[in-house]
Amino acid sequence: MIGLGLSLTLSSGGVWAPSGMGNLHAWFRSDIVTNAGGVVSAWPDQSGNGRHLTQGTAGNRPAYSASDSDWSGLPSVTTDGVDDFLSGSLALSGTTGFICAVARRKSHTGNGNRLLCLRNAAANDYQEVGGFLVCDEDATTHRVYRNGGLLDRTHPGTNVNYALSAGFDGGGNLVWRVAGSETSTAFAPAALDATSWRLGCGYVSSAEANFTNYSYQEVIIVNGYPTAAELTALGAYLLARYGTTR
Repeated sequence: MIGLGLSLTLSSGGVWAPSGMGNLHAWFRSDIVTNAGGVVSAWPDQSGNGRHLTQGTAGNRPAYSASDSDWSGLPSVTTDGVDDFLSGSLALSGTTGFICAVARRKSHTGNGNRLLCLRNAAANDYQEVGGFLVCDEDATTHRVYRNGGLLDRTHPGTNVNYALSAGFDGGGNLVWRVAGSETSTAFAPAALDATSWRLGCGYVSSAEANFTNYSYQEVIIVNGYPTAAELTALGAYLLARYGTTR
């Protein structure tokens, strides 16, 4: 029990963590990275599934801070909005899926630029049926986009710490939540077929593009949709660790 009236799997330390989510697919925390010289070459997956994020080109590696004052001294991973990104394999499939990120926009680098891009083999991420995108649609709006549908939400602002989550709930809805404000729309897409993903950019004309300038604390991907109890526990976890509302 975690004081919420819920019976959930606890981490080895006795405190609920995303490792307790039943269909956890990949999980990244900024306090566990591979870095040298202040840049990140790899972000190890903490789910146990081995879906690590990497960057083999030194000039494209995000910055690492061991103690970021923007995050009350917690470590952070920051993409520069020019050419930094991390990539990895995904294998996300089925009709449900969920992603959550704790982040801070350092600057708005352009309309439509991508924070997170879950994609398959298509040359252009915005034309894919099987993947989906989380975008800075403009200076004040976030957008979740998938071929055939989109959903906008007001952005909490530049240099604000917040959590966002997006998912397909299996009941025909795309559910989109930014800084505690949730909206949903009826959306019955084809099955997810995301074989790889990018953090910090998108993929257009067979190349990385649409880069964003964000610092990240945590990214969680679920191959399915969390239960109501898991969503409640996740919200409590993020609030206690980062002071943010899911």
